Amino acid sequence: MKGLISRSAAIGMASLGLLTACDRSDSTTAPLAAVASRSALTLEVSDRAAKAGDRIAVSLANATGSDLGGIQGTLRFDPSRLRYVGQLRDGDSDQIVMVNAKNASRGELTVVVADGTGILHTMPLVFAVVNGGYDAGLQFSVTDAVLNGTPVKRTSVTVASAAQANASLQSAGEATTWSMDMWKQALRSEIARDPGEIRPGLKFGDTDM
Repeated sequence: MKGLISRSAAIGMASLGLLTACDRSDSTTAPLAAVASRSALTLEVSDRAAKAGDRIAVSLANATGSDLGGIQGTLRFDPSRLRYVGQLRDGDSDQIVMVNAKNASRGELTVVVADGTGILHTMPLVFAVVNGGYDAGLQFSVTDAVLNGTPVKRTSVTVASAAQANASLQSAGEATTWSMDMWKQALRSEIARDPGEIRPGLKFGDTDM
């Protein structure tokens, strides 16, 4: 855990992403350095053949090992086969995952992920299975992605076309949608227990879901 630097940087990026994801559903517009490298993601699903009434988890895996600090994109699914339930949070992780679910009934989720310690896997998004064959409709397209470091640099990201099975993904637990205020409250509590290091001039914005 990198303390306040990673948490503040992560919440700052999530705030920036939500200004567009929640208000306009556009890509981020931060003045960042040019594309630095190429990264790759794999879309993973806990079970590709679950039955109606079961729950599945969906996550993104970093396939290249690059030090991804933030991702914004759109997760698409077939709403006649899957129903979005919410997200699961790992309390030991610095990762922030914000989900704009206003278009979930049309099969679209806008997702912003930020992690100052590097994204290896994103926290699971949980779906209820309505009908089989759902895995063929799962797709994730990246709007923007950045690497950790100073200055923050964009990276070009490709996503594997087919979802891969990963039985280790957890779908059990209380799945909910975390608002920015909920993230701030949780992170402030953690920062109070582990203040870490403060970087002069580091700022982050506020937004409401």
